Amino acid sequence: MMVINDFKGWSKASYGLLALGILMQAIILVSAGNYSPMTLITTLGAVLGVICVLMISNQKASNGFRNYFGRYYYF
Repeated sequence: MMVINDFKGWSKASYGLLALGILMQAIILVSAGNYSPMTLITTLGAVLGVICVLMISNQKASNGFRNYFGRYYYF
């Protein structure tokens, strides 16, 4: 699968930043205590934005696709 292959070959720092980004978004979501659809979609958009930046830094091809959906969900 293309999506799984895009996450292979990253540096350990990139995997750490991915985990940190997802963890921070989860902490913000839980601390806000508001689980409305808008909040969940915004969190998804933020996580997709982190993934997009990491894919750009790791020179992966599908980063534009995720960036489009990340911006759509975030705004």
